[in-house]
Amino acid sequence: MEKVKSDFLTAIQKGQEVPFVRSLEKLYKKNKGGVIECLAELLQNNPQKRKAKKIAVFYPRLFDGGVERVISRQLHMLLELGYEVLLINEKAEPKLEYLIPLDVKRALIPRKLSAGRLEKLQELFINNRIDTLIHHASSSQFQFFDTLLARMLGLNVIGCKHEVLEWKLLQSLSLKTLNFIRSEAILPRIFTSLVVLNKMEEAYYRALGVKALFIPNPLTWEQKIDITPVEKRERKVIWIGRLDNRVKDYRSALEIMKLLVDMDPTISCLIVGPEGDRGAGEEINNFIEDNRLSHSVTWLGRRQDIDVLLEKSSVLLITSKVESFSMVLLEGMQRGLPTVLFNLENLELLQNNKSIIGVSNRDTKNAAEAIKIILDDAKLQEEMAKEAVDFVADFYNQYDVKRLWSYLLKEEFEDKKIELKQLARFVKYQQDLMQMSITSTEERGRISNFFGKMNLKIRRALNIIAGK
Repeated sequence: MEKVKSDFLTAIQKGQEVPFVRSLEKLYKKNKGGVIECLAELLQNNPQKRKAKKIAVFYPRLFDGGVERVISRQLHMLLELGYEVLLINEKAEPKLEYLIPLDVKRALIPRKLSAGRLEKLQELFINNRIDTLIHHASSSQFQFFDTLLARMLGLNVIGCKHEVLEWKLLQSLSLKTLNFIRSEAILPRIFTSLVVLNKMEEAYYRALGVKALFIPNPLTWEQKIDITPVEKRERKVIWIGRLDNRVKDYRSALEIMKLLVDMDPTISCLIVGPEGDRGAGEEINNFIEDNRLSHSVTWLGRRQDIDVLLEKSSVLLITSKVESFSMVLLEGMQRGLPTVLFNLENLELLQNNKSIIGVSNRDTKNAAEAIKIILDDAKLQEEMAKEAVDFVADFYNQYDVKRLWSYLLKEEFEDKKIELKQLARFVKYQQDLMQMSITSTEERGRISNFFGKMNLKIRRALNIIAGK
């Protein structure tokens, strides 16, 4: 790492930021933790902070997701605070995108380093006199390179973490995954500051010496909303999300909906969202057809009229295995919908919230029964609807998003003490995620063994048929 330090200082002196950052690609893949720790130390010794005036906001795209919806709202907020804003994406789909204010400049950069990504970024930073980068792609393999380049050019970098730290555990429990988690845990050390979406991660990162601040996602609808009276709502359950089973678990949603319709055929169910997993849409349509649910369960795919669909529904169903904030939950609460979900103890929106019924992970039977109880009790629906709306109002009175971002950008917020209670929450949640990962890995192992044995039997049968 001594050569990395030497090359870093040389690059700073000679203005060779891009060549230096690109030269780290191979070393970074081999030893992410070592590279980050080395450069974090150097950046701390060479602070180059600027007053925020012109801000670049980066995320790969601006459609199909809660993060994208948050960024759309954030662009308006930054303009209202008086900043000039440049939106940087990797691709554009104007017909699908959330609203981009007219006063926001926009630019696209290549997806790969080899295609000139860093060169284009440097050009944008310099030509637009950017002093601050807000980087939203917390799971991107390029966040390190983008951030390092920006810091070497003297920019402030605010990282926004939209995933819980151990989300990778849901994919597999392996050495590669654990190494990824380690590097993700220390990556924020090269940021100027870090925005997180729950208090327990704020405490955790502060314990690591990172200037972390909990700032909730902004409200989708700032204006006061006229809530549809319970008696005018349809007897309908709605599930909204990207069709990614590892995280969103749409298969459990289908099972719950089948149980509901079996209990009461008058209940209708909506699944809303684009494919995340290839073939997920076909799988859902086949499930609906195979179980004769076509009159009760509908998949709508990608939709922009989420507010209208929420207005017509009575209960929001969330089956995610993990969430960091959940814009779907927030939007459902704004519309006065009671919610049934699998336990997501890390969410700040669930703390002391009586508009929510939580059940154990993948307990589809109790989830279906909880929804049925809500649908059958108009008084309970009214109470939970009022609780949801009041909770959102109180929460955002306590956490004024625009004010918190203003403090952060001006570096006026106080350095709070580390809350031991929140650290304890963090540790417990990591244990729960680890157990979920172990269970998931074991299940995939059993499935793999099953298919392996079946393939062996098929090969033996074919050999017998062929006379071998």
